Amino acid sequence: MFLILSSLVLLLYSKQKPTTSKITVNQSGVSVGDEVYYYKDLKSFWIEYNPGGSKELSLESAKWYMPYVKVMLNNQNPVEVRSLVINFLPEKEHENSLVDHIGRKLGL
Repeated sequence: MFLILSSLVLLLYSKQKPTTSKITVNQSGVSVGDEVYYYKDLKSFWIEYNPGGSKELSLESAKWYMPYVKVMLNNQNPVEVRSLVINFLPEKEHENSLVDHIGRKLGL
């Protein structure tokens, strides 16, 4: 029963189109839509960039219940984003979890 329900949930989420939000990087933090992630509440950042593929900004949160915030950069230059964020946060490679890998394969 659990496998059937989880399969249905994954199927429903895979059909949804991703939402597009305005992303702003400034001296106080990174804002994604209406949500603001202040640098004082973050530990580190990492930019995952695959030429010809996805560009993603990963922010490591100091909150235990929300370890990483991942933001797709789409048309943004990852070098410019890095040059801004590195002034406020240390750069540290963030490993992708099994859930991240599965989500990418499913197109989530």
